[in-house]
Amino acid sequence: MEKRHEGHHHMSATKQVLLTLIIIVAVIILGIVIYYSFSGPSSNIYDLHCKIEPAFKTMNLNLGNIAPLQVTNYQGTLDNVYWTTEDSSIAVVNPQSGEGATVEAKKIGTTNIIATDNTVGPECTTSITIIVGE
Repeated sequence: MEKRHEGHHHMSATKQVLLTLIIIVAVIILGIVIYYSFSGPSSNIYDLHCKIEPAFKTMNLNLGNIAPLQVTNYQGTLDNVYWTTEDSSIAVVNPQSGEGATVEAKKIGTTNIIATDNTVGPECTTSITIIVGE
């Protein structure tokens, strides 16, 4: 009689392990489903949050001129917009972030000024073409 009782006890332990495994698998599957339903493809999230646009796509400057750098349709603070130049011999940005950002024409030529929204990430950029004439 006692052996039968032990066997019965062993059987319920096996059922318990199986039940636990089934629950763990179900939770993992549920987690994956929830994760993908909320995050979706990363490009959608990026498109929703990346709203930075230059006020002008192109700026024509004379040598030595200084002009303000501006963005439109931007919700955050301008302290989070970081400006860089592709060729600092043609145009220099100063300061590199904040509301008073300006571009100074240093040499005749063409370069791009890149604005990055640091709140979204390094892939959230826009550019302004700077054309420096005499």
